[in-house]
Amino acid sequence: MKITVTEDNAGQRLDQFLMQALKDVPRAGIYSALRKGRVAVNGKKNKDPKLRVIIGDEVEFKTYYSSTYDHSGVVPVKQHFEVVYEDDYFMVINKPRGIAVHPGKNLSSGTLLSGLAYYGNDKGFSPFLTHRLDRDTSGLLIVAKSRESAREINLLFNRQKVDKEYFAVIFGKSPERDVISESLEGRRAVTEYVLEGWTAWKEGGLSLLRIKPGTGKKHQIRRHLSGAGLPLAGDKEYGIWSLNREFSREYGIKGFLLCCTSLSFPHPYESRVCRFTIKLPEVFIRLFPGFG
Repeated sequence: MKITVTEDNAGQRLDQFLMQALKDVPRAGIYSALRKGRVAVNGKKNKDPKLRVIIGDEVEFKTYYSSTYDHSGVVPVKQHFEVVYEDDYFMVINKPRGIAVHPGKNLSSGTLLSGLAYYGNDKGFSPFLTHRLDRDTSGLLIVAKSRESAREINLLFNRQKVDKEYFAVIFGKSPERDVISESLEGRRAVTEYVLEGWTAWKEGGLSLLRIKPGTGKKHQIRRHLSGAGLPLAGDKEYGIWSLNREFSREYGIKGFLLCCTSLSFPHPYESRVCRFTIKLPEVFIRLFPGFG
């Protein structure tokens, strides 16, 4: 994967440039590639993360990092998840809420990756993650079926060719619609939302939002809504602790409610646009029965 440095990101450190350009690649993957000499600047290997890039530099990231590349330590385990679509290049699944996508700190088993590895073994392919959803986030997730497909799909994300739509439950009554345009990590970030439902609860009630993120920064939806005074119900990191506790106690729901219900993007190998939609999970409908 080759990326050309523009005026917008000239002067950045090489590691910072890569983290912003390859937002779906974990930090550990960036530094692993640097250490192993898999990053080149203008055709020459460069292991120095502190190198300052300049306009016109061509940075090549020679491996698409995914925790699925190295299956050592990932134990295939049979899991239940809905396969929304599958072809020779990728599959789209409906990720269940409450399960981590991949191993991380203090988490080495019981992840979705284990289930994907089991499914791939049965079908004769190795799964490659192309993006991620938080543990409490449910919904549509693209999984590549080869290293090359992973690269192509990742490019679609980097070029903002993947349109996503989410639903979220927040504390309070939101405006009918709004566009939040607030930089994150010093980079442009845009989140658009529409109010789809409201129900009385405590002082401000609960709102159901339909959300279209215009960019894909880490925790963007959660951070943008929290900054606008509309935190996700149950969000321990960006929410309101006292309300989270009452929400969990009354409804028996742990964690926040966020679901990716729609994806559309150009097929990486065929001349057509892929569009996928799913219904809202029952836990959302239980809070907003009129919407279902």
